[in-house]
Amino acid sequence: MSASTSAPRIRAILSSTWFRLAARSLVGIVVLVAVIAQVGSEPFLQGLSSIDLRVIALALALSFVATVAAAWRWSIIAGRLGVGLPLRQAVGRYYRSQFFNTVLPGGVVGDVQRAVTQGRDAGNVAQGARAVVIERTMGQVVQIPQAPIDVFGQILGGIFGGGTGGGGGMRRGGGGRRPRGTSRGDYEVGRRYLEELANSTGGREYPADSLQNMSYAFANVAEELRRQYSIGYYPKRLPQAGQRRMIKVRAKQPNLAVRSRESYIFNPANVTPEKSAQSNPPVLRKTN
Repeated sequence: MSASTSAPRIRAILSSTWFRLAARSLVGIVVLVAVIAQVGSEPFLQGLSSIDLRVIALALALSFVATVAAAWRWSIIAGRLGVGLPLRQAVGRYYRSQFFNTVLPGGVVGDVQRAVTQGRDAGNVAQGARAVVIERTMGQVVQIPQAPIDVFGQILGGIFGGGTGGGGGMRRGGGGRRPRGTSRGDYEVGRRYLEELANSTGGREYPADSLQNMSYAFANVAEELRRQYSIGYYPKRLPQAGQRRMIKVRAKQPNLAVRSRESYIFNPANVTPEKSAQSNPPVLRKTN
């Protein structure tokens, strides 16, 4: 086969529908594998186990209606500007642009791609880009009247739903109520609980509400693990099973800060009378 005959065949294969579909599927699989390699498979498995097929079906149906409406709007605007395209083609390109807007930085790469593609197909890239800009602008403008309605609904939900105060937050339900665990009061309850848990177990709370704080928290945890000691002792009298015993650790050397658990609950399964009768207590040692 000569080069002159193979080149048209290669171009025909590259422009075929099945090749484009396979290439798009391959790109989606590569992106999914890269995300799983970066964050691990556990979040995906947990997400799959919590999927409600009815909710997914409803979400897909609503998303399809919204996408078709947006593609129809784009098709009409492009036709008025002389770079029109059929609705079916507009829907396909709109779905592709939404995918690229989601997975690529910036959130507008997909819109740029469909503007350039349609402009080249129609022979006028400038008009193709103008059609996309107008369509996106109109999509934002139509949401302006909806904003006061949403705010008013939130106000009514707060009035008739009991407010958004603390004490466990708002329960899931109708009337504009937010799900439990999403209000400021809920977050404050959770923060206090973690702080008390850290103090009672001899730890320290590190807020990790941002990537910068997360790096700081991990660095400090790693540093503290290198300064951790394990101390044991034998009580003079065995307490009762399930009895809570208070602990106080002091350092003789000045200028040292000691953090330790405040108490423990006696478990007779871990201590025998022979052990408690030993005269020599365990030696202080470093854990690593």
